[in-house]
Amino acid sequence: MKPLVMLLAACILTFSAEVRAQSTAAEDQYFDVYTLILKADTMASKGRLDQARTNYLNAVVSLKKLQEDYPLWQTKVVKYRLEYLTAKINAMPLPAKKPAAPAAATNKPPAAKPGSAAPAAQPKAP
Repeated sequence: MKPLVMLLAACILTFSAEVRAQSTAAEDQYFDVYTLILKADTMASKGRLDQARTNYLNAVVSLKKLQEDYPLWQTKVVKYRLEYLTAKINAMPLPAKKPAAPAAATNKPPAAKPGSAAPAAQPKAP
């Protein structure tokens, strides 16, 4: 009976250490995500919306990876943060499109308009 109890205790200790290690890894990953969210919130409050959007989107990607790696870890917290990020991203104005770069200047004369006759080349005198 005593060896069976010892074997059971060893299994429990081994399993609980593994669960704690996984939980710690998930918590570390979540801490990184939360840090991204705080940075994004700070940037948004300072009007740096492009940088805020980038951090929010990076946080979504990281949070989805966390969810994939640890599907049973703090499901309500992960769901709440994904909803928070979605709301923040949707509330932001769309990024302004950058104006097209002006055409490069060339030394070519302007092309003749359609329908107008181009001046004929005059032959050089000998």
